[in-house]
Amino acid sequence: MLARRHIALLTVSALSISLAACGGGQRQSCVDRAPSFERGGTGYELLDFGRREVWATTQWTPDEFKDFAFPMNWAFWGKNDPRVSQSDGAQFMRSPGCEADGQYSYMRAFGREFVQVVELQDMKRLGEGARQVTLEKYHRLQFEAGRRLTVLSGPDANQYVCFTETLGRSSTPARLPEGWVLSIAELEAPMSVELFGEVTVIRLSNEDSCQGSIPILELETYQGVSAEDFQPSTRASTTQR
Repeated sequence: MLARRHIALLTVSALSISLAACGGGQRQSCVDRAPSFERGGTGYELLDFGRREVWATTQWTPDEFKDFAFPMNWAFWGKNDPRVSQSDGAQFMRSPGCEADGQYSYMRAFGREFVQVVELQDMKRLGEGARQVTLEKYHRLQFEAGRRLTVLSGPDANQYVCFTETLGRSSTPARLPEGWVLSIAELEAPMSVELFGEVTVIRLSNEDSCQGSIPILELETYQGVSAEDFQPSTRASTTQR
């Protein structure tokens, strides 16, 4: 019994050492310095599956990111597909695990600086190629008046704003799981969305990302659309309003 316990402890210790040694670059936790990528651009993310963290940067080009491969000692890491935001403004207020807004955790690796933007919690599949991810982040979005906002509504009546898409997004329409509906809301006034703390992300079959839940929008602002009509969020012209 004692021998088995020692073996178990050694196994856990070896796994912990292995995860700690598998990449991670040079890190600083909860620094009072805003990330440079707040200027915008395509976002590139590295996923640390061992620590369940997501690290983001804009310091890549699409071709560089496509050609990038992790060294052998970066086991348990992966790449997210490059993301483009359709919001009029966005800011990460803090990194997960930090006590106050304005504090961010940084990693220096591969000649680039990354900031931790997400801590992953759980994932499940919804059907029709969609999946639901629960995570922690502190993300504020801004949408201007006149924006045609794409909103995903679930069977529980919760609403999720669809605001990021894959770089080079396919025109293939999203397939929706049973009970889910896409709609368009035309904003009469500017709108701020705070995705703070535990956030639910619905990644659709075409990799569009809808996040929330958000405050319920007035039903009269809706123009129902089918999945075939679904397009990413766009600004409405004055003739469309």
